[in-house]
Order: sequence, then structure tokens, then C-alpha cells
Amino acid sequence: AAERAAALLMAAGHVVRPAEPPAPLARAPQVLLAWMAGAAHDLDHVARGGGDASRVEARTRRHANAGRLAERLGRVRAADHEAWRALQLAFFAEHDLLVTPTLAHAPLPADGWPRRGWLATVNASTRFAPFAGGWNVAGFPAASVPMGVDEAGLPVAAQLVGPPGGEARVLAAARL
Repeated sequence: AAERAAALLMAAGHVVRPAEPPAPLARAPQVLLAWMAGAAHDLDHVARGGGDASRVEARTRRHANAGRLAERLGRVRAADHEAWRALQLAFFAEHDLLVTPTLAHAPLPADGWPRRGWLATVNASTRFAPFAGGWNVAGFPAASVPMGVDEAGLPVAAQLVGPPGGEARVLAAARL
């Protein structure tokens, strides 16, 4: 899907070249903890708005609770967030747009997931969709763009990511 998206962008006159944004493994725990803390903030927002957060699946509540605990223990730090953003901003100093796959592999069977625990869900999620999380945590604009189907007839998509303030660029590329 990413290769198809790159070919469409090239056909439209864009310069496309292979590049890898920085993703040091040492930063992965901080990104993961920020993801969990974000879930906690989302559930808190639902509750403040009069929503019933108890209706959320238990494993989602566990995810949010892990984020709350990480925050209470001082493991979710603004400095880590800013360091992650700075790494990604440096990438976009030399690139206008990033194209990645949206997903790492074909979808997992949906059967049985409600019976699986939180850790199994986190593990599966980070392996299935590893390309979006870091950009969500960094707060960069991104879009998942349908790119047809794979050999099995399943839909595939490419993710387009832009620098902060690059929403128009992402949407313009998605329109191609």
C-alpha cells in the first residue's frame, strides 16, 4: 500500500525517496506509556462530559488505569514527549511528507478478542498497527488512505504523515 501511494505521488510530480524517520527502541517505553496515559485522559474526558466510562470494555479501562499509574509514578514526562517530538521534527526538516503502511500485516481473526486480556490486546495492537502510535503521541497530522485490496481481497491502506501544521499537505496528498 505504501509503495502504491508513493507511485501515485511520483506520478503526480512529487519527489519520492526512501527514508526512515527516527524511531530509537530506547524511546519505545515512553511512547507506550504516553499512549496509555492518553487513553486515561480520553476516558476522563468522557466522564467529565457526562458519559458512562464504565461501559468501556474492561481491557480498555485497564489500559487507561495503567496510564494513570504511569503518570502517578512520574513515568509520563513532558520532557520525554518533547524529546520524541523533536526527533520527529528533525525528520520533517528534510521531508515534506512520510508515507508508511497503515498496518504491518493482514488483520487478525476477530473471534475471541473480548475474552482476551489487556496484555494480549496491547501486544497484538502494537504488532498489527505499529506505524500510527508514535505519530499520534507526537501529535503530528496523519491520515490512513485506502489503496485497494491485497492478494486475499482484503483492504489495504497507506498512512500519510506530515509535520505539525501540515494537515492541508496530508489531505492534498490523500486526495491523489
